[in-house]
Formats: sequence, C-alpha cells, structure tokens
Amino acid sequence: MSVFYRVTIGLIGLLLLLYWTVLEGQVNRFVVIFVIYGIFIEARPVKMRYGALSLGMTVVLPAVVLFGPVAAAWVSVWSSLVGNGILKNRPVDIALFNAGQYALSVITAGYVFTLAGGTIGGFLGENLVASLLFIGTYFIVNSLLVSLAFYLHDRSNSWFSYIRSGLFWDVFSYILGGAFAFLMILSYHEIGLWGTLLVFIPIAGLSYIFSLQMELTETNRELRVLYDFSRRLNRTAFKVDELIEAMSNTLDDVFAYNVFAVYLPDGDEKSLLLASQLADDGFDWSLVLPEKVVLGEDVLGLVAVEGSSRIINDVYSDEKREVLYSLMVVPLIVDEKLFGLSLVGRNDTGAFFANEDLRIFSIISHQAAFAFENTLLYQQTETLAKTDPVTGLYNYRHFTDRLNDEVRRARLNDSRLALLYIDFNDFSEFNNRYGHLVGDRILRSFADIMQESVRGSDIPARYGGDEFVVILPNTSKTKAEQVALRLKTAVASYPFTDDEGNPLIPASISVGMATLPDDALSATELIYLADQNMYSEKTKHKQ
Repeated sequence: MSVFYRVTIGLIGLLLLLYWTVLEGQVNRFVVIFVIYGIFIEARPVKMRYGALSLGMTVVLPAVVLFGPVAAAWVSVWSSLVGNGILKNRPVDIALFNAGQYALSVITAGYVFTLAGGTIGGFLGENLVASLLFIGTYFIVNSLLVSLAFYLHDRSNSWFSYIRSGLFWDVFSYILGGAFAFLMILSYHEIGLWGTLLVFIPIAGLSYIFSLQMELTETNRELRVLYDFSRRLNRTAFKVDELIEAMSNTLDDVFAYNVFAVYLPDGDEKSLLLASQLADDGFDWSLVLPEKVVLGEDVLGLVAVEGSSRIINDVYSDEKREVLYSLMVVPLIVDEKLFGLSLVGRNDTGAFFANEDLRIFSIISHQAAFAFENTLLYQQTETLAKTDPVTGLYNYRHFTDRLNDEVRRARLNDSRLALLYIDFNDFSEFNNRYGHLVGDRILRSFADIMQESVRGSDIPARYGGDEFVVILPNTSKTKAEQVALRLKTAVASYPFTDDEGNPLIPASISVGMATLPDDALSATELIYLADQNMYSEKTKHKQ
C-alpha cells in the first residue's frame, strides 16, 4: 500500500508539472543556478526520526517570486531527484515520491500565490502577502503528503502523530528558510544573480550545522538506550530469563512491538532453540515463530548464517494467516561466533519497522550477545562444577549440599525424607572382562535408568565409583521401598551392551535405605544407615 501511494503521488506530481510547463512555456535559464543551490541543500538534509528536513524554502520561494511557479516546481523536482535521490542512492519509489510531492506542493502553493496577486519578478513589498500564503500552502500540502506516506508505511502511530512529530522543526525550518528566501530576493534585485550566492553560502553552512545537531541528538538517544540497557544488565544474575526481560523492558522504552523472542544454541551447532518469547495477549506467536531455527534454512536460518541484521516485511503463517507485518531479526554474534538470534515483530496492518528502529535494536542485541555468552559460559561452568562427567548426574559435593538442604526442609515442615544408597553387584567383573570404557557405558546407562525411575522432584547422584544415591523428599519408607524395587527390576531387565551392541552378562544392584525421622535425624546418619543397609543386602547377594 505504501509503495503504491508513493509511486502514484510521484507520477501525478510529475505529469501535472509537465502539463503545466507546456501551458506556461519555456523556463528562465537562470533557474539552473537555483537547481544547483537546491541540490546542495537536499544532499545534506537535517535527519529526523520520521524523515528529513531541509532549508529548501530558501531556494523555492525566490524561484517562485523571480521566475514563476513552474520554474520553482522544476527547481524542487530536480533538486530532489539529484540531491536526495541519485546522490543518496534512494529506492526508485521513494525518489519518485519526493519529486512528485514537491511538484504538487509547489503547483498548489503557486496557484495560491497567483490568486493572491503575486507578480513574477516583482519586488518584495508587492509580493509579501502572496509569498506568505505560498509558504503556508506549501507547508500544509507537503506535511499532509509526507506524513500520510509515513503513516501508510508504519501504522503503529496515528496519522496525526506523524504530522505532530516533526511539527516544531517543520515550522522552524520554514520560518528560517522564508527569512533567507526574502534576503535572496532582495539581494537579487540589488546585486543580481551573484547576490543570491552571497546569501546562499551562510545558508549552506547553517544547514550543515543543523544536520550535525540532529545526528548528535540521535547518537545521544542511542547512547542513552545503551546506558539504560547496561544498567539493567548489571542487575541480572547470569540468568537467561532475566537477560531477556532486560532486553524487553529496554525495547518497550524505544518502540512498539507485539512479539519479542530470543533463540539460543541447541547444542548440535546446526540449529537454535526458542529460549523465550514475550507476546501480546491474544497473539498466537506459535503460528509465525518456529520452536527451532535450522541454520541455513528458511528466512530466520538464512539471516543467522548471513550474520547481518534485517527487516523482513509481510511475514505470515499459511495455516491461519496470523500476520507479522514487519519483523526485525538480529543475529547475536561474539568474536564472529553465532550465539543466537533475537527478533521483534509487529502484527498491526502496515506497521513496518524503520531503519532507525533496526539500528537501535541491533545496538541492544549486540550488547546482549556478550551478556548471553557470559551467561551460557557461567551456566556451563556451574553445571560442570556440580555434575559427574561420566554419568551427567549430580556429583558427591552437590549431593551433600542438597541432602543438607532437604534435611533442614524436612525438619522445618515436619515431613518425611528417604535416602537410597545403591551399589552395582560385582561391577569389578564388568571392568575386568570388558574394560573400563564398557564399564563407563554401563554407568551411563544406569544413570538413564535412575532418571526414568524416579520423580522429577527426586535427586539422583553419583556418590563415587559404582555407588549411587537418590534423595526422595516427602517420601515414606513404603514408597521408598517401591522405588528401590523399581530400580532393581529395571536393571535386571535392561539389555546392557558393549560399544558394538553385543549383550553383556546380567547386571544387578544392591539398595540400602534410610528415612528421616524414622531411622535418622541428620544427613550424616541417613548416609551411614543407608550405606550399612546396602552392604547388608550386598552380603546376602554374595551368599
């Protein structure tokens, strides 16, 4: 819709200007000088969040008064096409729109100038009222056409908000441009064409200063966002959810969006998994965001591999056509290594993101990439510190910490706690017959059996060697005996094999049990009694 509007306005404006030129006749050759002025001004506009402002009125108004509305329209068109189109490498539809809307603005305002009694080549006094009406009409038409283009491109705000967003700078630039325009008209009548150059030089310098001021303002905004995000990151505690929440809170302060998601490594180096997503109520993100991004496949996978931030428009699901009209995707890269993918999307009709939004989102995401790297490394280190490298179960140190915590909790809540102490029967025979590598394979298989045989709230761990333990919170002696029996049965029926898939000799385990408060009152007593009961059962097994 926005592209169609821009092209339509551009073609209508240029066609009307051609028709008007045919009716009015040839244009004064001195207009070329004003075209050069205009190109210089348009090539260095004052950048705003929703577009750019220039002191173009400084050139357009003198062209109207001195050479007529047709000449002024051509000055605007050529200045825009060359200065703000060709030299800026603008897309064709945008360059065409800018030229067309300038033509329409000058044509409409020029008609008002003529109706108000303006005379071409006349002095300032006799054209003062007509010139002011020209400026006012030009301002209204130009503001309406440009703000409507922004509204059709991004409907996250109202049409009026786009008019209001740059109103102050619009009025300021028109007042300043109009004042300089009157000086150029006076200098032309007093000195001639060279007089306009004397006025234009300070205008060009002022335009350059304004442009730098707005660039500094935008840079300051980006630094402020970066500072606020850094403060939020400092309050996180190496947790992915807290990092994502910090990103979300910062983005809320910058622009509107309907869904925000982060993908992090899956472990196989070929895909990314959805780590977290935040979406508006009623928005079914699952229809447009996959749970898994395969690197190099589909849009998200390709963006991740390319490593460059992108705005993707008109993203939808074929299933129910749940629409994301605009999606910003930024790869999370640290030292040329992909750590994940972050994205935000809008599902409002025509609510497209702007390049300024992508730049801010990229800044936040790139800083977040380092935080995600540190968090993932911290979590990996923390996991290695409390897990057994062979079985992946908790190690002895973490087991003792958790057992002490569970004993304190059981005493505080006056609840029961059971501990199973497990030992493989004749495990040395497996190592002697098949080797230690096969022995480690058996231990890993037994770890899988343990995790499948206990509850999610239970805590299995490797105590050392071929000895294992399981903490069973809120568990009576009867329930613990059932878990022990389930483990024995599972081990006896499990098809243990070597690396080539050959079956091994049957395996069995001995299980000792102790409960709190029936058998023991402390963690040390629980371990001691469970160990003793295990050895009693192991002795029976050998007999």
